[in-house]
Amino acid sequence: DDALSIRTSSASESTEAVPSGDFDRDGPQVHGGKPGETDQFVARVLLASDAEDGSSDAANLVSLTPNDVRRLELVRELIASEEKHVAQLATVTYDYLMPLRFLGANTLAVDKREIIFCNVESLFAFHSEFLEALRANSAESPTAAGLDSVLAGAMDDITSLYRTYGMNSALALGELTKVREAPGAHRAFLDFLSEAAARTEATVAYKSKLEQLLMVPLKRLAALTLLVTQLAAVAEPGSLLPDHAARLDALASEVHAAQTRMINWQRVVMVKAAVRDCPFDISGNSERVVRKEGPLERCGGSSGTSKKVETFYVFLFSDVMVWTKPSKKEGFFVFEGMATLVDIEAMYQDSGSSSGFSI
Repeated sequence: DDALSIRTSSASESTEAVPSGDFDRDGPQVHGGKPGETDQFVARVLLASDAEDGSSDAANLVSLTPNDVRRLELVRELIASEEKHVAQLATVTYDYLMPLRFLGANTLAVDKREIIFCNVESLFAFHSEFLEALRANSAESPTAAGLDSVLAGAMDDITSLYRTYGMNSALALGELTKVREAPGAHRAFLDFLSEAAARTEATVAYKSKLEQLLMVPLKRLAALTLLVTQLAAVAEPGSLLPDHAARLDALASEVHAAQTRMINWQRVVMVKAAVRDCPFDISGNSERVVRKEGPLERCGGSSGTSKKVETFYVFLFSDVMVWTKPSKKEGFFVFEGMATLVDIEAMYQDSGSSSGFSI
């Protein structure tokens, strides 16, 4: 369990006895030194159990290049951020998910709980093990020489877990939104959320509203991708870190695209539910995207006469536009008409106007 303490100095400085510094269970530290000033640094590596004056015969001299120093900094940042992430996942697991299981369906239906929390418990278990592997590697290899194998062993799990979580995340937030919009039917769950948020905010240093905590894994994937990309930039020749960085970047892009598609599809489904008497299936085209929605004015009457202005509420999709009138029931609309974007383009050309067309 001996820990390493590293102090850097320029090659021209004395390498006489150097104090070992504070014991740091998280691994080696780099104290002082400016990588940009010299091509190489000399570091004395001391076991934490050695004498405070550094006079032990166990002391060894190692040379650290600027890239070595940068890797040390990045590994320490990787471990510190992983510790915070594990703590946040622990909050979701122990303060939200497990109590809700104990309280049962009277507080939150099982299907809703599974949608909201998805595989967060598996993420917590994975990242706890990943953190221990990072710590062990840091203690054995201060300059991250063994990080290749740690990431190689984790990449398949990272890919599988985050694909699942990313594709579900929009559904989870959508389910929470629906619950909050119907407080009468979910009073027990909403009371639980308030109590859990108040309890955790008193003991942790980060925001603990459930919606914010559920976004943490997606932020972690982006941060992990950035850190591994930075490590790849200072990797030793032959390192697999560039390959790991490229794979993480592709995964982050894939997860983001899945989120975007899911969020859009939720909007399409919501529009379908809100528009009454629509003669076609708004959700019938899986590639349909909601572009805009809002009021649109139609001017009636012939040239030279007073024009009657009629206001519609329009939903503009990637392939079709639907215009409606607000229903007496708030949040609902009555279908009035539709046109494909191909037809609308022709209408623009026929009207001779760049600001309007006939419907």
